[in-house]
Amino acid sequence: MKKLYVIEESVRDWMINNAENVYKDLLESCEKTHKKLPFEVLQIQTITGITTFRIVKEKDVINILKKCMDFFVRVEDYEKAARARDCIKLWESA
Repeated sequence: MKKLYVIEESVRDWMINNAENVYKDLLESCEKTHKKLPFEVLQIQTITGITTFRIVKEKDVINILKKCMDFFVRVEDYEKAARARDCIKLWESA
């Protein structure tokens, strides 16, 4: 899955302001591409250029999913947190 975001502010500020959307897209990517590595998760285009984040190692996928789950627990979106937990179990068991 490839997702393109076009932003006109600093990447750091944008990531902070859009964390929920980013984690939601990461979760969907991990669910759809289970064990099909490597895959592009997210692409962010800024006014200064393009930054591409890639997850290429299984442990990186699991770590991102754990951060994703923690974020959704903090914002009390327990359905997405449970989906992230289930995805972590799938990645760890395979």
